Amino acid sequence: MESRRTGGAGGLARLSGLTIALLLAAPAAAQPTPAQNAAAFAASAAITNQSYHWDSISGGVPQVATTPRTTLPGTTLTTITWNPAEPTLYQVKTIDSVDVQCTLVATFSRPFATWTAPPGTVTTLSRTGTDSTIHYAMPFVTAGDSLRNYLRGTYFTGTSVPSPLAAQHRIQQALGLPTTEDSVRGLAFFWAPIANIARPAYSADIASQFPTLPTYSDGSYQAVTTGAPAGFTYLDYSDDTKTYSTLMVYLELNQAQTIYPWSAMGYTYNWNSLQTSSTSTTLGYDPLAPSSPFGLSEFIVSAGSKIVNEAFVPNAQLGIWAVPEPAAWVIAILGLTGVGAAVRPASGLRRPGVRAGRAKQGKLPGISLSHEAPQAAPTCQIFPQCPT
Repeated sequence: MESRRTGGAGGLARLSGLTIALLLAAPAAAQPTPAQNAAAFAASAAITNQSYHWDSISGGVPQVATTPRTTLPGTTLTTITWNPAEPTLYQVKTIDSVDVQCTLVATFSRPFATWTAPPGTVTTLSRTGTDSTIHYAMPFVTAGDSLRNYLRGTYFTGTSVPSPLAAQHRIQQALGLPTTEDSVRGLAFFWAPIANIARPAYSADIASQFPTLPTYSDGSYQAVTTGAPAGFTYLDYSDDTKTYSTLMVYLELNQAQTIYPWSAMGYTYNWNSLQTSSTSTTLGYDPLAPSSPFGLSEFIVSAGSKIVNEAFVPNAQLGIWAVPEPAAWVIAILGLTGVGAAVRPASGLRRPGVRAGRAKQGKLPGISLSHEAPQAAPTCQIFPQCPT
């Protein structure tokens, strides 16, 4: 019997369109309904709310909880410390003619002009309204490539490229955000001054693990100020014109108002972890749901900071961003058949040229360099101030 070989250019050229489609598309697994996802999100917010010392607000005044408190567990957190030996994460950027030690961070957001400016643009996380009122942004961010690493380790463990919507939903779950069905949001990568980064948590220190936390009489945790960045500007949860200078005030007001599953323990709360029961009709069942709610280490960038834009990954490229290696492999295969351009990403994924803690703009590995057209800054800029 003749041996059938698939190696070599001749064999690759015989790949059918159906085979290529199977390589590009991840198999669809049974998923909870939008209503079940909303229920799981709400349930997770109730769990985190039960750990707060202030659990509601009345007349603008935070109210101390009157029901029993249950603290959340801790986990090992990502730390941020200047290290020029890792130029994909740490670089010196020039801001206002001053060399500033920065680190690469990412935020999931709509394609506002704040995020879609060309690589190397120095952007301020604030704007002036028509009435001359200053509106601030304090983005919640993850460090470097930690989001993709989490997604690859939790959801996209194979070689199939997920659809943009599938990638979006997993990003939203991992970050403790409600899932949406739109195709608008993307990932903004930018360089933030390390001195302007804090944890949105009981300990704001980004360079260390959590210390032993003191507690109130009801057992809920108190904040500690050791290691908190000096001069950090915290933004009010519901009013982007109000800022605070202390972690204590920020925690109090955020706990009293938030509707998100905010852990205040330094990590995002992945509410998909509540969808592990195959018998739950309320929350739904997801065969890929993690058993632990520990998502990613999260950080915030001081309101009004100046940052340096790196790249914006639009919604349509979220799947290829999440699983770039097989996409590049399939492109190579298709290139041999003369149709590679049909699925080739808009930009190359190349490693940066680096020297002495600096790097060329827009060349970080795995980050799409496509840019949406800049838009006028709307009234609402960034989570958590923006409605979903």
